[in-house]
Amino acid sequence: MNCQDEKNLKKSPYKGIHENPRTRSGFTVPFQLLTPNHLRCLVSNDNLTPNVQRFVAQYIQSLEQLEVLALLFGEPSKEWTAQEVYGRIQSSAISIANQLEILRTQGFLEMKPGAPPRYRYKPSQEEIHVALLETIQTYQLRRVKVIEQIFKNDAGPIKGFADAFKFRKS
Repeated sequence: MNCQDEKNLKKSPYKGIHENPRTRSGFTVPFQLLTPNHLRCLVSNDNLTPNVQRFVAQYIQSLEQLEVLALLFGEPSKEWTAQEVYGRIQSSAISIANQLEILRTQGFLEMKPGAPPRYRYKPSQEEIHVALLETIQTYQLRRVKVIEQIFKNDAGPIKGFADAFKFRKS
């Protein structure tokens, strides 16, 4: 069986998250949901699973966005302001506010109106939660591979623009 086989991933979501001081956003996910084969696949040199590849391609446009989503995923009962998220992620306050709104429109977050608005992780679909769980688990074990996937997806328009300036032989 190879790493592309998704049948070994258990589909039940895990709600409890434990803090990990080694990560900037402080998220960790236990590995009870993974079978030994799936865990082996996550740490191997093979490509990312198709679920993770699809999730990143469809929903994640930047590393910052994944970090914001992972932070809120890690504490699903907490309501966060953009400033509180910025305090943990430390990128750009304006960018964090934009990311929170994007994640809300994508169906990951619920917003409580107010001044300032508050956000909490509440996915609109169970499938999104399960795919995010696998992506975060993979990100913890194979950070570089997930980052490469994010930038690989982002390179399309930039590469197309750069290719327009290549000299071609007639």
